[in-house]
Amino acid sequence: MSGLREAFIEELKDTYDAEHQITRALPKVIKSARHEELKSALESHLEETHNHIGRLENVFDILDETPRRKKCKGIEGILAEGQELIEAHRGDAALIASLQKVEHYEIAAYGTLAAWTRFLEEHVAADILEETLNEERDADERLAEIAQSVVNPEGASREAEEGFGRRIKLPMQ
Repeated sequence: MSGLREAFIEELKDTYDAEHQITRALPKVIKSARHEELKSALESHLEETHNHIGRLENVFDILDETPRRKKCKGIEGILAEGQELIEAHRGDAALIASLQKVEHYEIAAYGTLAAWTRFLEEHVAADILEETLNEERDADERLAEIAQSVVNPEGASREAEEGFGRRIKLPMQ
């Protein structure tokens, strides 16, 4: 087995574990979200994540590999940070920021996997991985849209009402 193929299989196992961790974490995130639009987007993404796991299993099959998980420490850390935000009741804006970290991690993982499969001339696997990559990009864009159109404006308005938005005048130099 080539070094690149070995690296690819290890990254595939890591991503497979990441998706499993995400499916366990998302229901807690959905429950803690305040905005219905965010909850709806997360419920939809949870369904997609189950599909991502199935696609990864298809890629394992294409490569004649048994689907196995390798502990994904990166996503584990990102999810732990998100759990801290939930426990601290930091609100939907902070929750979205944490969720976008997850999406960016997945975008990097799927982008790498897709590129490597193209290089290894595993074009069917690459197509499958690119489909998931596109869904992860769409999820990230949807989160940004919800933050910009609903969550952030509401949070800024509430802070202004509570006096948190006051500007400090600095002396002229």
